[in-house]
Amino acid sequence: MKEWRQYMSETDGAWLVLKDKDEPELPAESISSSGQEAVMLKKCKPGNYISVNILPAARITDDVKKTINYEKDFYVQLYCLSDDWSVISEKSYSSDEALKLASRFVGLTKDRAIKVWNMRKLGSEGNRIELL
Repeated sequence: MKEWRQYMSETDGAWLVLKDKDEPELPAESISSSGQEAVMLKKCKPGNYISVNILPAARITDDVKKTINYEKDFYVQLYCLSDDWSVISEKSYSSDEALKLASRFVGLTKDRAIKVWNMRKLGSEGNRIELL
């Protein structure tokens, strides 16, 4: 699970850091871009909205020849920051198709995204893709 960490300094305003909830703070995260130390930290849970990622399907299929295949294909992944839920499309798409499909999920809550994903039969939960 992720969390937003909002820092504030007396002179430089505020900044955000996105981290795993259990990940310790790094010293540099509490320092503003101009070197001022934060005087306040507020930890916030992310909303129940999904992030949409376009993942390259490109992979080295021959280690000796360094042959790369599927370099023009892309998968669509949905990820929920609040609970680490994710899905990846079972099918790969051209860049235009992937962008069009991904745009259908921007701004959706997790529950709504799951309904749309399942209605379109895009794949099952998790990070496994069945190659047919």
